[in-house]
Amino acid sequence: MERLLDAANRLIQAFNTPDGATQANKTLGEMNYPQISSMLPYRDYDAESGLYMNNASLGFMLQAVPLMGANEHIIQVLDDLIKSKLPRHIPIAFHFVSSKVIGEQIDAGLADFRWQGTQAERFNRITQAFYHRAAQQHFNSPTHLPLTLRDYRLYLSYCQKTKKRDSATLMALTHLLKVIRASLDSAKISTQSVSQADFVNIISQMVNHFPDALYADPVNVSTYDDLNRQCVDRSL
Repeated sequence: MERLLDAANRLIQAFNTPDGATQANKTLGEMNYPQISSMLPYRDYDAESGLYMNNASLGFMLQAVPLMGANEHIIQVLDDLIKSKLPRHIPIAFHFVSSKVIGEQIDAGLADFRWQGTQAERFNRITQAFYHRAAQQHFNSPTHLPLTLRDYRLYLSYCQKTKKRDSATLMALTHLLKVIRASLDSAKISTQSVSQADFVNIISQMVNHFPDALYADPVNVSTYDDLNRQCVDRSL
């Protein structure tokens, strides 16, 4: 990220010179900037343990059911998890993601509620357009509240710096993963490991972001290529 910011600052400074365009082009020509994929740390995934092997770290990622509310038991479990079950000075991150890429979910949901009759095709298109607009903008409601249609997901990620890949390190991290899942399960928060294919698609949607897209372009995941190279469009 620092390298990207440095490149942007150099271009801004070049544009602010008296001969901005010429100086900016000269600055671009002098830059030796890497592909974005080389700046991502992700490398490999072990399906058996659910661990991700990064450039200089190991970690895991879980998807959890978003909470609609909480009670004293859930608060106590989460408090105990953070205070007594996680290693010190290594944070666990909670990512609450909102996405409008729900075209396939809309189509699947409307499949069982399709119109019948001679005007069925027309009314089906109108119904689909209604929900597509709710995702792209908002619902038209009498109260004029900004109600939108989104896909909400909750992810948990944990990563520790290490270049070791020995059995002891992998076993310790795998044990921690099981402890976290068991703790969350006791609070009725179900989780599942994020697979390699899901991970690549998640990062791909972030890096190759198309703000108006309702349908995601599927990424062909390879078991042989490094993860960082699969998350970024080849042209970047």
